[in-house]
Amino acid sequence: MKKVPVNNEKAPDLSKVFNWGLKVSDFSELFFVSGHGALKPDFSIEHPGDPVGQARFIFVQLNEYLAENDYSMDDVIQVKMTITKEVSDDQFHEVVKVYEEFMSGLAVLPTGGTMRVVHDLACPGMLVELELLAAI
Repeated sequence: MKKVPVNNEKAPDLSKVFNWGLKVSDFSELFFVSGHGALKPDFSIEHPGDPVGQARFIFVQLNEYLAENDYSMDDVIQVKMTITKEVSDDQFHEVVKVYEEFMSGLAVLPTGGTMRVVHDLACPGMLVELELLAAI
């Protein structure tokens, strides 16, 4: 797969977090990863009340899920994030730092999808949800 970042000079510089545009070619397969929250198999919440802990848990879980399906974070071409209105501005910035940590070292960052703030997520106590699009 070939990924080429495309900057948008008319938008704020967020190049440490994501690319405004990404041209993707020479790929053979797409992997759409539905939203993941900090849920255990019994639907209990990991890190209740802690969006930063939830984000870290989700990224670890997604790394494992990608690897189990022969993908890695290097193959991610888009990330969409949803947080609830309960997440404070300071907590949101800490969640973004977790995102940056898991994306650091990638040759080409994915594009950012629309970042949403919602009233609630699917399960009570979920504060963060991430979904991915990957290609190989």
